[in-house]
Amino acid sequence: FLLFPQTTPIAGLGTIVLWLVGVQQFGVFYMLDYIAFVGIGTWLLLSQAKKSTTRELGVPALSFTVGFALSWLAMEKIVYPEWGFDILRQNPQLSLGFPFEFFAMGAAFVEFTLGYLLIIGLLGRPLSLVITLVFFSTTLVFGKVEIIGHTHLHAALLVFLLYGPGRYYP
Repeated sequence: FLLFPQTTPIAGLGTIVLWLVGVQQFGVFYMLDYIAFVGIGTWLLLSQAKKSTTRELGVPALSFTVGFALSWLAMEKIVYPEWGFDILRQNPQLSLGFPFEFFAMGAAFVEFTLGYLLIIGLLGRPLSLVITLVFFSTTLVFGKVEIIGHTHLHAALLVFLLYGPGRYYP
């Protein structure tokens, strides 16, 4: 559905519906990690709208949901730091020599800050570059699984780079 502009809104609606199916099957708490898919679906759904004011609502929706997803994951790192310790034990080079507890809290702070800045629409283009560089650097450790797992976020970051803040986030 993404090959033709006329069918892109169907892909957006399908993405939102799939997220809602996930909510129905797993619960909203679990699916908050993936709320960025709602923003991606909204952006795709609105991308072909005739009115520019409607079409431009997609960037704030995308920015808010990607920012919320990053902030939510940061809060998980703060509340459940042991979830990340297993990864750090398997790949101790990720902690850069810092104690795991300190590194996990620092990573959570950075992730929350990046998410918050995306939510409020501040520094969208520079943040997109920084987040992309972080994702690519972790690819050196985790490989193609990391690339596949973050493809949807790379697409959203590309939208931020190309479209900028838009009308609603001047």
